[in-house]
Parts: sequence; C-alpha cells; structure tokens
Amino acid sequence: MQYMKVNWIHDFIDDPIWIYGELNDEMEEVRKIEIFRNGHLGYAACNGVSHIAFSSEENWPTKEEIESDPQFQVFIISQQEFEETWAKAMHQSAQN
Repeated sequence: MQYMKVNWIHDFIDDPIWIYGELNDEMEEVRKIEIFRNGHLGYAACNGVSHIAFSSEENWPTKEEIESDPQFQVFIISQQEFEETWAKAMHQSAQN
C-alpha cells in the first residue's frame, strides 16, 4: 500500500481542501479521507463504507502527474498518519 495526502488549493466552498488516499500497487483507491474548509471530515472505502465522501472509480494518477497541476501539492505519508486521520474521520461521523 501507499499513502498520499493532497492539498487542493482552491476557493470552492463545498469541495475538500485535503484529500488522503490509501492506494494499492495499481493506484486503486482502497480508502479516502476528505477534509473540508469548515473542519468536516468525509471518508469512503472500496467496501462501501462512507460518510460525506465517495470512492473514486478511477485509479489515482502518480504523484508527479497530480503535481503537474499547480493547484495540487502532494505529500507521501506514512500508514500511521493515514490511520490516525481515518480514526478522526470515523470518530467525527459517530458524533453526528
């Protein structure tokens, strides 16, 4: 597995500003977390579990391909960082 955190630089109110991805070797999305400007967290998993977010049907591009668009900054992160953020998203959705 590989883990990415993407900063999406934009002014859209209803779209996430951070997108986290847990990706398999084919760059298929296994789990995703979206963080919105208002602090809400959404998540989705390929097994159908979701809250606010939806799983992508397309494979993720490579880090270099994503970063070729200046509105995106990509960070390779650890599994631990992804899991901690996933736990926060799950906890937040349980509170609502």
